[in-house]
Amino acid sequence: MGLAQLQRHSIGHVGLLVDLRLPHGTVFNPEDTRPLAQANIWATAIETFCVWLGTLSQAYYMRGFWEEMFGFRSAYGIAMAGYDQYGKRRALLAAHTGTIGAGASAIRDGLDPGGERRPLVHEIGHPARPNYEQAITANIWHPHHIPEPFALRNGDITIDAHGAPGGFGDPIERDPAAVKRDLDSGLTTPDIAERIYCVEASYDTATQSWAVDAPATARRRAAKRAERLRRAVPVQQWWRAARQRFTAHTLPPLISEMYASSMRLSEPFAREFRAFWGLPNNWNPEVH
Repeated sequence: MGLAQLQRHSIGHVGLLVDLRLPHGTVFNPEDTRPLAQANIWATAIETFCVWLGTLSQAYYMRGFWEEMFGFRSAYGIAMAGYDQYGKRRALLAAHTGTIGAGASAIRDGLDPGGERRPLVHEIGHPARPNYEQAITANIWHPHHIPEPFALRNGDITIDAHGAPGGFGDPIERDPAAVKRDLDSGLTTPDIAERIYCVEASYDTATQSWAVDAPATARRRAAKRAERLRRAVPVQQWWRAARQRFTAHTLPPLISEMYASSMRLSEPFAREFRAFWGLPNNWNPEVH
């Protein structure tokens, strides 16, 4: 896909008009395109748009424009790069998981992407804690985010457990009747209803449906709010503790490298970053 096509694109239910200014030599505007796969560039672009849309939505919230907010999650794939068995540089995209619907907003529930859905391997076990080893005989890798380099051999399998679009608001303020509908339709499980939404429910074999225990639900939600208050810390206290990771240079190596490259690419970002964390003007992440 060319840059002109990227400049105007519609993602999900959100129409975008963007002006891309891509520094020469970056992954979006590389000097040498021969070793690159277009699919990899596309996957990175989609993820970047996803972060931008999430930030825009938070800005809407802070300004009070709740109806304009949206929970967004892009289509995605597992993007990798490295050397193949012949010693050649290769880019790889496993992009067969691109059917994520739109998240909820202040004026509507989330949107299902639709289409026929077949059971996945992990559904042999529990959906929230799948045990892949029970269903697969192979060396299984779970490369979350940006892993350290690792080698794949014939028969190995990579698995990426990816989140769907976000909801809107506090989950323990969700209408218990909506949680009951999810239980009845099989969209959630009793323990998720209990842990995430703090809804107590039991299955009625006579009616073959779930029944919500309203008093028990109210007690569980009150207990959850009390637990949050016990864990909460003032923002200034959090800021001081988080700042120590920068002043002591104790960030993970890949995170330090990310901040260093971002600060090299954008002087305004570097100034804002140092100002927010109260760092000296000559502070830079340590990259080894």
